[in-house]
This record gives sequence, structure tokens and C-alpha cells, in this order.
Amino acid sequence: MKFLADCLKEDGNVRFREAVVDTIMLICPSQRENALMILAEHIEDCEHPHIQTTIINFLALEGPKAANPSVYIRFIYNRINLERAVIRAAAVSALAAFANGVPSLKKSVLHLLRKCLEDTDDEVRERAYFFIILIEQDMKESVLEADLALSHEADGDDIGSAEDLQEMADLRRFVFDQRQNIDVNALESYLAENKDRIVEQEEALFSVDMKNMITSVSISEQQAEDQQIGSGGAKSEQQAAADAGKPGQVAAGSALASVAGSTDSSYLQEMKNEEALQSLIAEQRHIYSTAVQELTESDAEYVIVAVKHFFEKVIILQYQIQNTIEDQILSKVQMKLNNLESEQGLKVKGTVPLNEEDQIKYNEKRFAYIILSNEACQTAYPHVKIAQKLVMQVTEIDVDTQDELGEYEEEFTQIQDVVITTKEYLKAADIPTGRFKDEWELLGAEGRREGALAEQAQTFSLPFKSMNLAVAGVINFFGSMSVCEGTSKVNVTEKVHVLLLSGVFHGQFKVLVRGQIGFNQEYGCVIKLTVRSLDALVTQSLMECIN
Repeated sequence: MKFLADCLKEDGNVRFREAVVDTIMLICPSQRENALMILAEHIEDCEHPHIQTTIINFLALEGPKAANPSVYIRFIYNRINLERAVIRAAAVSALAAFANGVPSLKKSVLHLLRKCLEDTDDEVRERAYFFIILIEQDMKESVLEADLALSHEADGDDIGSAEDLQEMADLRRFVFDQRQNIDVNALESYLAENKDRIVEQEEALFSVDMKNMITSVSISEQQAEDQQIGSGGAKSEQQAAADAGKPGQVAAGSALASVAGSTDSSYLQEMKNEEALQSLIAEQRHIYSTAVQELTESDAEYVIVAVKHFFEKVIILQYQIQNTIEDQILSKVQMKLNNLESEQGLKVKGTVPLNEEDQIKYNEKRFAYIILSNEACQTAYPHVKIAQKLVMQVTEIDVDTQDELGEYEEEFTQIQDVVITTKEYLKAADIPTGRFKDEWELLGAEGRREGALAEQAQTFSLPFKSMNLAVAGVINFFGSMSVCEGTSKVNVTEKVHVLLLSGVFHGQFKVLVRGQIGFNQEYGCVIKLTVRSLDALVTQSLMECIN
């Protein structure tokens, strides 16, 4: 670390300096206090706005976890007094992150933010005001003057009602969650499409449904951005300003940032284009979609794959059907249920076949759908097993002349069952190497602060004949969860192996799993499993994966 600190003091080009800063950020979890102090001192002398902004955002992310977070407030606030507007804006967001993450500093930081209301730049002033209003929601006294503070009786509405307070609390959680962003392009498209309606309303208030504009920051995307910057693509001031949008949002430092292995977006787009589903989809939020599941052999007559799309009140099963027979044309195609097994009350809401005029010719692909309703379910995460068949009209043709030779009805039943279990609600979420312990502690601290920590520990006897088989088996129990810290590899000399997993449950709950696996010839295989999340039902569901 001393060597890296000395490198920052030497004269070097911007690429070299970026690489040194990125390296310090990666080392930070294991040497947090030293790393943060080196970076904080460097912004005092740094001449590159994008590097300063990156460091300020990193301090916002890691500073509240430090042993003495108040140390870094001075470095950040000095940027507000001495730097250009883009850096001052980033500093305001960073101060807000400390106020939110460290309750003991809230009041003093709010007074610093109040001083920013006199800044010469609009962005700095408005950002400071926004964060003051957001952070003060659970405080009895405001640092704002009476004419600036929000009125609790504006237009006859009670802004202090339980519903409004909950809305503000949800907004604060979103703003300070570095894993989620608003898709600016989607927001721009929405405003462009609705421009005339908004203009017609003149000064009337209008609302924007942001549900489908929320995106997760991908670790792979962040690393790619790091590489681009490190290879010479220095960020402009405009890019740095965009990066300053959320407290603690940095490329090299954010952990458990995204859901990995996402579904091919073409399937989701095809579903959105289906006219029969558009009104249903528009009424509710899309939570997430699973990976593609193969339901037939790749060399079958009709190749079928499925994707499960989870919404608030329904689950849409999307079937892609490909015709691999050259002398056949398929029409009147639909998926029909043979059987549905769901102990929690998942019901069939409807089916969407191909349109009457649609055909599936040789090598073409088309889509059919089954809609399941979870409104009457006894649990938020129901399980189901579905046996289905493909029903269609087959028209035989002469391959050379394309003349029709005859037609008949056919049922294709060689299709695997579609199953939704706990695995289907889990998706991978990568954590950078060396950060699992920090994420474990951070999740625990967040849960204890909000009174929502749900942690369970249980010991299981497993039917595996070796340590390697046990590790592979446990990973398989949890489906697509990410394996962290390289713990999928077993050291042959160890008596107890620690397996670390991370993921996102139902598109919204961070979940972490720690398994201590022991094996010997006399007693067999035993695992002590600890699951941590912020929802008791989620934790219990993961614990049942072993069963």
C-alpha cells in the first residue's frame, strides 16, 4: 500500500494514475483504513476531475463502513469549497451518503449540506436540497428555513401520513442503493413519447411510472468500463457528472451489484410485442425472467424452449417452438396443459396460442404462452410442476413445388415438465474477490439497523461420498447462485471446506449463504449452513433447498 501511495505522489500520465487508484480500491476491503486515507489525501492534489469524482464516490461507498467515518468528511467538504461544479456535485452526494449511513453524523452533515444551498451552481444547490429533504424525513427538526422546508399541510394533504412517509422511506432506500439505477435512455424515450400530453397539461402535475426504468449495475459492465478507462478512455466532465448521480456509485468498488446470467432480452421483447399480453403486462411490474430452459432434445422434430417471466400478480411461461421438418408447415399452434401440480394455489389464468393466420415453416420459430395467476396463492413464492403438450395442425407439402399434400391434427407430447421451485426465484449476483466478508457484515448491519435481519443456521447430513461431490452437490441445490472467493475448489488437505454463495431472490432480495462442509469415511458428509437475508420467508425458502 505504501508503494501505491508513493506512486500517486510521482508525476505520471493519467492512465497510470487511474490504474493506481483502481488498484487501491480493489485492495481496500482488506486494508480499508489505509486505502481510504490515501485516496482521501490524493483528492487534495489531484488535477483530473474524473479521478476526483471516482474517489469521492468510492469514499461515499466505503467511508461509512470505516472505524471513524467522520475523518473523511473534511476531505469531501473541502472539495465543495475549492473545486469546479461537477466535483462539488459529487461531494454533495457523498456527504449525503455519510448522513444516511452513519446516524451519529446525520445532523452535522445536514448543516454542511445546508451551506451548499448558497452555491453558485444550480445542480449543486438542487442536489443539496433534495438530499436534505430526503434525509430529514424521520427528524423532528429541519435545518432549513421555514419557507424552504416541506409543508405538512400543502393543498390539504397530510404529507406526514404513514403512506407518504413509507413512500419517502422507499425513495431513500432506492437513492442510496448503489446497485440500482434509472435507465436514462428509457426515461428520455418516455418523455419524448408523451411530450404532447405533458405540454398540454401546462403547469399541472404529472406522474411517470418508473417501474420498468429501474436497472441493476452489472459487475461485468463495471469491469469493462474500468478496462476502457484504464486503456486510455479518460472520462469527460459530463461523464464524471453522470457518475456522481448516486452516493457511493463507483466502478471498482461496488459489490453484489447485479444479477448475472440474465435472460436473452430478445425473449422479453417478443413477449412485450405480443398484442394479447400487452394490456396485462402494462398493468404490473416485471420483476425478472429466468434463463432459457430446453424442454426437448436439440434434434427433436419440434424444438421447444421455455422462459419464465415473473410479474407482480402473474407468471408468464413463454414457449419458443421451432419447426425442424422441411416438408411440414405448422398452424393453429398452442400449448395445452396436461396437468398442473401446485400445493400453494398457483392457477392457470389463460393461454395465448399463435394467431390464426400465423404459420411455422421449416426452421422458423414462433411463440405461445401460458399465464399463471398467483393472486390466490398461500405464499409469495409458489412452486409448481406443469406437464404440457403441443397441439397443432400439420400441413404436409412437396419440398420442391411447395404444393400442399394434405393436413391433419397432431399432438406432440415429448416435452419435459416445466418446474418452478426455489431455484427459479434465485439468480446469480457476483461479488468481487475479497469482498464477501464485507458484504456479509454489511447485510447484517443493514438488517439490524432496520430490524429486518433474517438469519438461520442449521446442520444437515448429506449423502455424498467425497468432499468434491459434496461441494458440487450443494452448489447445485442452490441453482444459479454465484460461487464467491473461488470456494468451488476443494483443497485435498482440508478437513472442513467453507463454501460461499451470493445471489438475488425474486429480483429484489440480496441473499448470502455460508456453508461449512465436513467429510470423513466414518461419519460421512455434514454441512453447517447459514443463510442471511432481509426477509424471513426468503431465508426459510433457501434453507429448504437442501431438503
